[in-house]
Amino acid sequence: LSNRTMNNSQSWYHWCHTHESTYDISDPKIESDTCLWHINVHACEIGSSIPYCGPWIPPNGQIYHSTVMAGRAGRIYESTVVVPVFGIIEIIAHFKVGIADWIHIALVSSNIQVSRKAICGDKFCDIKYENCSNCPLDCGKCPLKPIHIGFITATCVLFISSLIGIGLYFKIQEQRLLWDPSWIIDVKEVQPLRSQQSNSLTSINDPQKTNFTRRQTSETNLSITTNISTISCVQQIFCPAGNLRHTCVAIRKYKHKHFQLTRRIREQVRLVRTLNHNNICKFMGASLSPNEVIIYMEYMPKGSLRDVLQNEKIPITWPFR
Repeated sequence: LSNRTMNNSQSWYHWCHTHESTYDISDPKIESDTCLWHINVHACEIGSSIPYCGPWIPPNGQIYHSTVMAGRAGRIYESTVVVPVFGIIEIIAHFKVGIADWIHIALVSSNIQVSRKAICGDKFCDIKYENCSNCPLDCGKCPLKPIHIGFITATCVLFISSLIGIGLYFKIQEQRLLWDPSWIIDVKEVQPLRSQQSNSLTSINDPQKTNFTRRQTSETNLSITTNISTISCVQQIFCPAGNLRHTCVAIRKYKHKHFQLTRRIREQVRLVRTLNHNNICKFMGASLSPNEVIIYMEYMPKGSLRDVLQNEKIPITWPFR
């Protein structure tokens, strides 16, 4: 086994167990300066087509081996080989003995089952070690529990039901206002003002008397303050007026040959009833008959412009102008 000068086998045995090589493992000269060299571990997958594994014949072109080691005999050599394949493999412990006429020695361990290591994030869900709770990256998110599904469903149903209920409520109120007959007023409920017509004619024909009458009436009916919302209905001269439920109303009469209260008219009445503004006279109601319609509107609670301009007790300030 050696070209060195050895007297007997004991000398060789002693040298093989005690001599440490002075060369690097990658240096080819190490083959002539150590007893054991090219120590490594091979591993390869055993398939159905190639049922063998050898350190010099890689099956399927794939063979995995550890780092090569060298040294004296009698010591323990440990090595690790990473096998990126899974299934049944063979592991071969392979080394060479001798200096000149060296020999191969291989120790084979076959039928070794290699299982996949559960690594979260490798896009493979190992059902034995991984699940949706500890590795959602590989196994996906866990489905919702029945109680959570029930809670979400109940919330959605409640929300949709609330929207439907609110819509139905406003729809019912709209229909109720559409068919509400409270705006239809009996003619007997309105008390017309007797002196309205004569006052109107006199005021229109005699401007001087109108001014005198308005000033005299303003002194008794209007306060000195700038509040002009208490002007009496008697002062108005523009159209017939009357009292309806303690409210001064203007009376407008319209003649019709054949009047019918249709749905379109009800919708228009509903729209007018919903108008509410300080500068708009409110719709108070109407009296309906086959040949005549009487409409009652709030009669200018703030007074007319003429009432304000001709009343010396009301100061005309710039904000009012």
